[in-house]
Order: sequence, then C-alpha cells, then structure tokens
Amino acid sequence: LLEWSIGAPVSSKAKRLSAPKCALTALVVVCARLPADQADNFCCSSRENASDPASCRYAKRRASWDCRIRMNSRNAITTAITSWETQSLPRRSPGWSATCFDLWRLVTSQYVSRSEMCMSSKHSIIFCELSPSTSKLIDDYVESLRRVAPGIGGHGMSDADFWASGLFRSAIERLRGQYAATMSDKQQFVSAALNYMEKKGVIRSWKYSGAGERHDYEIRINGTNDRVCIVETKGCLDGNNTNIFERPPQADEFIIWSLCQNMGADPRHNAWSGIHTRLSAEIIHRKQRVDGLVIWDMLCGTIGRPCPKLAMPGKESTAIEHYQVPPPCIYLFPRTIPDARSNCCPAVLSISDVKFLEALYSTFNCSSDDVVYVQIEARMAGSVTQRRTVYTRNGVTIAESKWTDIRRA
Repeated sequence: LLEWSIGAPVSSKAKRLSAPKCALTALVVVCARLPADQADNFCCSSRENASDPASCRYAKRRASWDCRIRMNSRNAITTAITSWETQSLPRRSPGWSATCFDLWRLVTSQYVSRSEMCMSSKHSIIFCELSPSTSKLIDDYVESLRRVAPGIGGHGMSDADFWASGLFRSAIERLRGQYAATMSDKQQFVSAALNYMEKKGVIRSWKYSGAGERHDYEIRINGTNDRVCIVETKGCLDGNNTNIFERPPQADEFIIWSLCQNMGADPRHNAWSGIHTRLSAEIIHRKQRVDGLVIWDMLCGTIGRPCPKLAMPGKESTAIEHYQVPPPCIYLFPRTIPDARSNCCPAVLSISDVKFLEALYSTFNCSSDDVVYVQIEARMAGSVTQRRTVYTRNGVTIAESKWTDIRRA
C-alpha cells in the first residue's frame, strides 16, 4: 500500500513499520491526491454517512480533531496525523521516531507545507533535530576511543595505571578547552556568508571587530542611508555565554547569530534554551533590546546535521565558497523591551523592519516558513517578574512557554 501510494519502493527500514502505521502514512498521500468527493468516501466507511465528516473513522480516534473540515484538505490531514502522532502514538516510543515519523514527514512534504506539519511544543520552533543515527555514531565512537585510549601515546603505563592517572580525562578537558576557544571555523563561515552577500549587493560592507569590542561584526546595509547592523556570534545557545551581550549605541539593528560546532548537540533543545531560558530573561531584566536571532552554521545541511528543509519542494541549498548551505532559521523579536508594568506585550518586528535579516532572507532562498516571530510577554506575580514566549510561524502559534520567573542577582 505504501509503495503504491508514493509510487516508489520502500526502504528496508520502512518495511519494519507495523501495518496500521503503513496504512496511516499511505492514507495521507491517497487523500491528498483524490478529488474531494472520492477522498471523503475513501476516509469514511461505506456503511457510514460519507457527507458527515464526523463519521470518519480516523476522526473518531481523537475527540479534539476538527471534524468539520473535509478530509481531503491538507490542513485536515495534517491535523489528523499530528493528533495521532502526538497523542495516540508518542514520537519518543521505541521505533516510532526513527521510522514512522521520519517516513511520514518525507512523504507528506510533497503535499503539506512545513508550517502545517509543526507540533505545538517547544520542539517545533526549529525544523532540525539531533537524529538517532547521529547520536549512535557519536556513542559508538566514544566507546571505540575508550577501548583504545590506553594504547595511544608513549606513556608506558599499564591499563590500570593509565586510568588511575587521570591522563585521559586531562587530555579530553584540554581538547575541549582548545576547541571551545577557537573561533576560526565560525569566522570562516560568517566571512563566507557576508562576502557572498556583499558580492550580491545586498550589503555594502562589513568588518570584523570582535578583537576589541564586545560584538563581533559591523555591517552596513545597501540602500538604507548608512544603516548599521551589529552582529554578535554565539555558540550552541545552551550555555551561559548566551547571556553575555551588550547592544552598542551605534546599532540600528542588533542580531545574535548562533554557530554550533557540536554535531552532538540537540538543535531543538538549544533553540528553546537560548530564546526562552536565556535571551528573553536578559532582554527584560537588563533592558537590552535584541532585534533578531539567526541559527545557521557550517554543519547545517551536512551529514553531521542533515537539514529537513532541503527535502521540501522548492528548497535549495546555496554554494558559498566550499560550503553548501540550506536557508537560515530566522527569529524576530519584539520591537520594544517588554515591561511587566508598562509594556507587557510589545509587538514583534517584521522581516522588512530588520534590513540585515531581510537581506539574509532574500539571498539564501528563504520562504515564510523559515521565519519565526517570538512574542515575549511580561507580568508581575506578586513581587516576581515573569515572562512567557509565544512562537508564531505564518500566522499560526506553533509553541508557547509557561509563565516563568525571572531570577537574577
């Protein structure tokens, strides 16, 4: 049924799916292809009233489904599958994440836009994720390294003495420190992207200023009366370094750019931690306005971090020097600083308001699905200031946090 519905052979990995999951995936494709009347009849039993969407067997599985939209609608199909996936078959259950969900995402990407496929959870604020295969690759390498470690080098110690000496741990910590301190890979990637934008004429000039300033890059945008964009680069966003930033007085725009060199880091955890846990609290507490965030680096689209966007129709990577990069993930923040007493829910900037992000959007094959609008709200709960972040894509709320205390010394 699956092979017939998608018109292609199914991999051996997919063939391990149970019959209900295969049928469910095929149902999406069939309903997307059939005319309206045929789709209704396909989704409903011949003994039931086909004109009544509430009689659809799949709609009966969850009472929360919107049964008044027709099953041939792409939104209706997505609503049904999302409800099934998030409530009836948890994505983290054994075998589900690595098989059915991935296959469903691949198949439905031909018919359903990415914004319609997102779940209302923190995981939906960015498309990429740490894949099980990448995690396994790293775990296997760690075990291999652990096994051969005592035989590396000329230390002359027995295995027992080697592990008791602490040499292995010290070497790992030194490598970690050296790797964390280096900025060369990040600088090369950002330089390649900015040089490409300058060559395309969307920015007039840029310079690296990280050695003597808190921020890293100063960019002048073409056609904006000498508008200055200041960019500060960060790592994976889940560390305390994300909290350290200062908007300089000359900045017309202030952007944070996340470049995560760790292929074992979880992009979904990092995005949530960076935006809600760290940036939203700093913006309110220190009254530091941030116009936007870019999550985009040299690992995006590589074997170490495959990009789901490139599997979507019409999405293409861009060649910049020796990189082949997918469209960046762009996040727009409030245009003013949230304040619990006087400005509890400020409006969010649009892509046209932030000229550097607009230039990035137009240069690297972005679509509206690549932009998330981050609403940061503030309120008082007794004597404690709280904040909440609400994430919107294409006018649809895709995730929101709980109200969270801001606790700063």
